[in-house]
Amino acid sequence: ISLDEIFLTDGECPPTDWCDFETSFCGWINDTTSDFYWTRTQKATDSIGTGPTTDHTTGTDRGYYIYIETSSPQIRGQKARLISPMYTQASSVCLKFHYHMYGPSIGSLNVLIAGTQRLLWTKSGNLGNRWRYGHVTVSSNDQYQIAFEGVVGSSFQGDIAVDDISLVNGPCEEEGSCNFED
Repeated sequence: ISLDEIFLTDGECPPTDWCDFETSFCGWINDTTSDFYWTRTQKATDSIGTGPTTDHTTGTDRGYYIYIETSSPQIRGQKARLISPMYTQASSVCLKFHYHMYGPSIGSLNVLIAGTQRLLWTKSGNLGNRWRYGHVTVSSNDQYQIAFEGVVGSSFQGDIAVDDISLVNGPCEEEGSCNFED
C-alpha cells in the first residue's frame, strides 16, 4: 500500500474535473459572443499540413478532441472561446491540459478567466506535430469560469487543438520541476 502527495486545507475541496471529449463537451460550452466555435472531432483536421491526426487520450484516430478550424470563412485575428462550467472560489487549483499547435500559420492559444478576460496562460506559433502538456494555477475569490481561446493566424494552416482537460486541487508544480506524475 502506498500513499503520495496528501494535502489538507481549510474549507471545501474545489471540484475535480476531467474532460477527454470522448463522449461529449463535458459541460464546456462555446461562447456565443465569439467569432466562431470550437469543434469536437476525431481523426485529422480538414486542413492539410496542420492539426493533429490522433487525439491525446487514446493516441488513435478513434479518439476525440476539440479544435479550431482556421480555414475560410475564418480570418486572421478571429477568436473562438470554449467556456467551462462554473466553479466555486478557489485559493489555488491546477488546470492541466494537452494542446496541439502545428502548422506554418498558427495564431495563439490563450487560457483566461471568462468574463474578466484575465489572461492566465498563452502560447503562439508552430510548436510541431505533437501533443504538448500545459498547466496553470488558477485562483479566484469569487465563482469563476475558465475559457480556452483560440486565435486565428495568417492562413488556413493554423488549426489548434485541446484534449484531456483536468482541474485538480492545489497549485501546479513549478516549471522545470518533476514529480513524475505526468
